[in-house]
Amino acid sequence: MATWTGKNTKDRWREKGAEMDYVAVMGRQIVGIEVKSGDDGISKKAAESFMERFPKAKLLPVGKNGIPYETFMKTELSDLVLAANHP
Repeated sequence: MATWTGKNTKDRWREKGAEMDYVAVMGRQIVGIEVKSGDDGISKKAAESFMERFPKAKLLPVGKNGIPYETFMKTELSDLVLAANHP
């Protein structure tokens, strides 16, 4: 992750061959966001690796198996974090 300043950030995460397209950080809340264009959801490897690295994080799929892509693009970072923490 590029920054841990405590400010609202949105960055990419990649580690040991696993990745999340975006990582939303708001205060101490961390949300891994994976954008998929097909029917696949977040890959098991990516989810497990991310949750191992950030055990208190939440995951938010975007696409057919999550929130619609158009909604994701129009939604404020703080609202994405809230949505992931309060399904």
